[in-house]
Amino acid sequence: MNEEERRFHDHSSTQIAQVVRRLLPLVDAITRRKSPSMDEVHADYRLIACMVALARQRESLLAAIKLSEDTLGHLAVGFIRPACEEYLWLKYLTSLECKDSNDVLLVLASSDALRSLSAARGYIGDPMLNKLGFPTSFLSTTQAGLDSARERLAALRQRLAWDGKSGPTARWLAARVGEVRLYDYLYAASSRAVHFSAGEVFRRTWFDIDGTVSVEDADHRIYLSDFALYQLVDLAIRTFVVAADWLANSSNDESGDQEFSEEILKPLEEFNRLPQVPLIIAKEYEIAWGAGLQGWGPKGRRL
Repeated sequence: MNEEERRFHDHSSTQIAQVVRRLLPLVDAITRRKSPSMDEVHADYRLIACMVALARQRESLLAAIKLSEDTLGHLAVGFIRPACEEYLWLKYLTSLECKDSNDVLLVLASSDALRSLSAARGYIGDPMLNKLGFPTSFLSTTQAGLDSARERLAALRQRLAWDGKSGPTARWLAARVGEVRLYDYLYAASSRAVHFSAGEVFRRTWFDIDGTVSVEDADHRIYLSDFALYQLVDLAIRTFVVAADWLANSSNDESGDQEFSEEILKPLEEFNRLPQVPLIIAKEYEIAWGAGLQGWGPKGRRL
């Protein structure tokens, strides 16, 4: 195995990857909880919103570790944006009165489901949906349901002073809960990982010493893998802190009396001592080569 191949196999052996792997038992302990009763869920839908967000973030961490073991940890950057949005949404929902939060979740859920159904009707057609178990009598109510959902969303928008027509934007949520800096740093910037981005095209393009072009730079991929792991843990902790009070109110939740051993908490202490992995590195701006932004292009060369 040559040096480049060896580096590709090192995603999961970095200090951050090792600490995050040791953190998984603690993540399991704080995210796997007994289900609340149906009565509790109907009384406050934030319970299931918290449960789903924590489960998704636990699964994202597991997936990020698996990807790093397969030298694909850089792809886990795509998990950061949804994890950040879950945190912002939960923090916003927990700031509302229970009635308002229930209305928000129900109306948005109805709108999401009906828009998906409408899109399926437009793409595969009613005959195929009939074969898939959707009767015509049900499909015929789609538009009326969408109209009703839009009216209810408009009422919520006015009542809660949202900025978007189909719901509040992520930036509005961030401002509402005092997380604009986090939004600008993680949510907006990490969008490049899940959308086409000219900046990302150049960011992933590197010139080797011999002049050949590579879009699979090993060191940069390892950096992205570490960045994803660090931020996913940080967001999971933030999300748990927001969700903890609501989950603790569930009669079936026993976390209030749960005590974690020193052994299970030790990896968290290790994580807290780790230096934060930054969103960007100097090499991406050619600073190491003395070139400013004016000559920005693939690292090591100007276009």
